[in-house]
Amino acid sequence: MRLYEEAKESGGWDPAQLDFSVDRAHWEQLPGADRLPIMALTVLSANGLRAQMHNSATLMMGVERHGSIEDSLCFSSLVFETARQIELYNLLIEDIFHLVGDPQRFTQTKFETFFDKRLPETVDQLRTSLAPSCLVEALTLSEALCKGVLSTTASHILHTTLERLDVMPTSRQAVHQRHLAAVRHTEFGTFFVGKLVRRDPSLWEVVDQTMNSGFEPVISVVREFFDKFTSTSMSRAEAVTYAVERFSRAYELLERAKDPGTHGPQNHLVRRLG
Repeated sequence: MRLYEEAKESGGWDPAQLDFSVDRAHWEQLPGADRLPIMALTVLSANGLRAQMHNSATLMMGVERHGSIEDSLCFSSLVFETARQIELYNLLIEDIFHLVGDPQRFTQTKFETFFDKRLPETVDQLRTSLAPSCLVEALTLSEALCKGVLSTTASHILHTTLERLDVMPTSRQAVHQRHLAAVRHTEFGTFFVGKLVRRDPSLWEVVDQTMNSGFEPVISVVREFFDKFTSTSMSRAEAVTYAVERFSRAYELLERAKDPGTHGPQNHLVRRLG
């Protein structure tokens, strides 16, 4: 219940009640070279959150089938946090950036392949089968890779960018809250996957295959962003290194969840990339 309690404790902040007056003034003064990657990352993050929300109800069916009431309470609280994060990013896009024009200009092929194809196709398997193997694959992809790597990396890049530019303090703090929520999602997802693997150790093969096959696609999303948008505050190499570290951390959490005696990642990709 720790993650549920943490989610409740974070429930006091409301995006609609935040004071963005300083942030608006800072935004007006930012040069275009700094604005573009911030806008692009915010739009992509919002799109990713919407994709995650769309899949939440289906994942919830699996959690309810194979978990306890405490698991359902925790997962539902995390879904609420996702809704709040969507509200936050919509506020940034509409009320601070006053984004006009075609949002498709921020579209990325690797991003769309992951969020619009692989993620929904994997989760949608649960609509026809709530078998543990289907749930393990869906949760590993959604919670460990999507939230554990992509969401945490995106919030880290955005927060670090604003911090290094020394601008938009309210947005910076709100993005930090989003980062913490993504970490809680990852911890719950890996905990629940570990519970299922302890019941049936053969499911670990599904986890391992999903993580290994998902490594290159999620890292490619990060690479592609920096290929298209040049940031003055963070290099592509720094961002990719952080994403690889998040992958390593997610894999380590999965291993510890299936076997509490495990003390570190053994996955060959993690060993190779450090």
